[in-house]
Parts: sequence; C-alpha cells; structure tokens
Amino acid sequence: MAIEADGIKKKWREIHANGRGSITPPETLYHYTDVHGLHGIVFSNNDSEIWLTDFRSTNDPTEGCHVKTLLEKSVAKNLPANAVAALGYFRNPHGGMLAEADEMLANFMWIANNLDRRFLTSFSESENELSQWVHYGAGGTGYCIGVSTESLLNQEYTAGDITFKLQLIPVEYRLHIQTKMINEFIADIAECYEKHAPILSTHSRALSTMYGEFDNLLRWFGSAYSLEFKNPHFSSEREWRLIVEVTRPDSINAIPARSRVKGMGITWYVPAKCAVQSIMAGPKVEYEQFRAACAPLMFTRLGKVRLSKSDIPLR
Repeated sequence: MAIEADGIKKKWREIHANGRGSITPPETLYHYTDVHGLHGIVFSNNDSEIWLTDFRSTNDPTEGCHVKTLLEKSVAKNLPANAVAALGYFRNPHGGMLAEADEMLANFMWIANNLDRRFLTSFSESENELSQWVHYGAGGTGYCIGVSTESLLNQEYTAGDITFKLQLIPVEYRLHIQTKMINEFIADIAECYEKHAPILSTHSRALSTMYGEFDNLLRWFGSAYSLEFKNPHFSSEREWRLIVEVTRPDSINAIPARSRVKGMGITWYVPAKCAVQSIMAGPKVEYEQFRAACAPLMFTRLGKVRLSKSDIPLR
C-alpha cells in the first residue's frame, strides 16, 4: 500500500513540476504596494530587494483554502462516505466542528496543520490596473513597481547541505482546469481504495494505515497547489508569485528570515533580489513630491528607472 501511495505522489510531483515550468512569464512584472513597501524595496538598501512574507500573514483570510474546498467536493463525489469520514485531512484538528462565525479561525488552523511553511510575494502582469490600485496600491496612494522578471529567477537560500530555491509561478484561475486536475488526482486515490479496501476491511490496523496514506497524499497535493489555484473571481489580477517553500521544519534556519511590524502584530519575511525598471505613482500621489524624493537616487541606482504617474481618475 505504501509503495502504491509513493507511486501516486511521484506521478503528481512530476505533473506539478512540469506544470510550473510550462508557462513563460512576461519580461516585466508589476508589484503594487504602499509607500512603506516602496521605501523598503527602493530606498532602504544599496541593492533593491523585495520581501517574501509568510503566507499565513497575507491579507486574504481564505489564502490556501480554495484548493481545500475543491478537494472536499471531489473526495465526496469519488470516494464512499465511510472512507471520507475516516480521513482526517478535512477535520478541525482541535476537535469538533467550529461555528460558521469562526470560519476564519478554522481556515487558519487547517492551514497551520496541513501546509508547509511558505514565503511569497505577488506580482501582476498588468501595469496601471484600477482593481490593483484599490486593493494593493493603498487605494491609489501607493505605487506600482515594475521589476525585471529575469532578476527574480535563479535565486536560492543555502545553509550547509540544505538549499531552497525561489520559484516564480503563475496563478491558475480557470476552474475547469483546477477541477480536472483534482478529479484526476482523487481518481488515483479512489482506484487504490477500491483495490485494497475489500481486502483490508477485516484488518482495522491495516485499514487505518491506508487512510493515513491517503491523508498524506491529500496533504501533499493541498500544500503543493494551495498557492497556485485561486478563486476565478480574482482572475483580473493576472498574478504571478515568487515563492520559497520550507518543506523541512527543522531547516527553517536555512532561510534568512527577518521580522517586522505589521498592523498590531509581528510577521516574518525573507528578502529576494530584484531589478527595478519603473515606478508608477498612484492616482492620488502628489507626483512632484514623489519625483523630488527620488532625485537623490537618480544619478545612482534609479538612473535608468522610468518614473510616471497613473492617469486613472481615482478619487
């Protein structure tokens, strides 16, 4: 049984890796941020760097849970009820079902117990996009930073024999593609279940082991695709993500994590190098004041950076 589960995981690891490398990113990607983000990326270091934030601290409380919802639907459709009930993957690890009002807390606990630790930052293919200004550009008082895609590639963190590579990946919004992949993955598990369940039905320990193998497969798939599958309602963002995955909890020290204040709390991030090509001031930014702030750097590292102001009439 363990051998078959390993085979399923190996198959889908290859599918996952091949899928990540199948789409060529544009030459420039755009990062929307507020004035604090602009200062951190452009003004506070000799070399421009961007921060990859612990995804548990992102602004979207449903981050990582879209794939869980799709997995739940597919499992319920393709596995018998007794098998679904035996799986621990979807249950609240603290016992019982949380009230609907506590859905955000339930999502957080599920993420903390099922997903590898990830650090990420987001980019868009679109420069000067209204929805991006509203949601990520401080309501139009922020900035859109154009970054060379090439500068984001081939970065890694190394400590001793441990190496973690940063990966630039596109977000998949097409629900039919997401559903198709998940159904095919669950079909592999269902085939394995149908093969072994009748034989193991009288051996409770062996049956429990089989469900444990299925849980591990679900955890791997959920973790692998959690930050790549996104609700189709967000498709206008045309998002790419720079991600580093800490798949071994004991190796967190290989990542140069730093802390910063965010709102009323503390969050962790890791730096990555980037080459800034352009900076667009938001619709509500005082452009001349922004240009004056950039002036001391125009003869050094901002010399070839294109400065502009958004022409979107946002009030």
